[in-house]
Amino acid sequence: MASLQEQGTTLEPEEAVAPNWSQMGCSICLEPFVDVGHSLPCGHMYHLHCLERVQESVPSYRGSANCPTCREPFPIGMPEEEDIPALLRPWITQPIRKIFLRPSADEDLCDKLDKLSKNVVELERHRERLGKRCQELHEQLSRKGAENLRLQEAAARHRREQRENLVVRAKMSQDNSELIRRQSSVSRKHKDHHDKKPRITSLKKVVFTYNPMGMASDSTLVSPSTAAGCKESQSVDESEDYEME
Repeated sequence: MASLQEQGTTLEPEEAVAPNWSQMGCSICLEPFVDVGHSLPCGHMYHLHCLERVQESVPSYRGSANCPTCREPFPIGMPEEEDIPALLRPWITQPIRKIFLRPSADEDLCDKLDKLSKNVVELERHRERLGKRCQELHEQLSRKGAENLRLQEAAARHRREQRENLVVRAKMSQDNSELIRRQSSVSRKHKDHHDKKPRITSLKKVVFTYNPMGMASDSTLVSPSTAAGCKESQSVDESEDYEME
């Protein structure tokens, strides 16, 4: 028998067994597949060096080994081509097939990849510019926030002063009202006191009448006109007495 042979097979992405090849790995060494995997007839894939170790661990006279995952037997060698009848040669397949996990290069795909790479670079530059702009805006916002805080403190202080001024104005208005009330009361009392003073409407005069007996008569309060009449009467009486003597 010949040594372990390989047959290359390329799978398109639509025909792949698993869509995300980066998450697949060899179940023997637990390492992920990079570009190429080797599949057994049962469908399980391993690294080639892992399958070679499996082949070396099996005696050559057995001619087959078991899949490490499902224990399905697979041939570990192929007979020489001249030992196979010509009619059967087209139907003979290799027990281990190489599977390319990446599609072949295509010009359109390469162009698209180049454009996408340029777009990624441009987006990275744009992201850096946006980061710088965001940093500047953040600094401006911080300054505006500090300024707004100072304005809020000034507004709060102004409101407190306004409230204090309103209290003072209310107190002054109350004191002014009390002062006006007291002034009105004093003016009213002064007016009432002035109205209650006695008014002199006529003059009174004390007149003493002469009594020949040598005694003064009682004094009387008479008006000026009455006093004048009495005086004239007294002078007439005195003149008459003088004539009689």
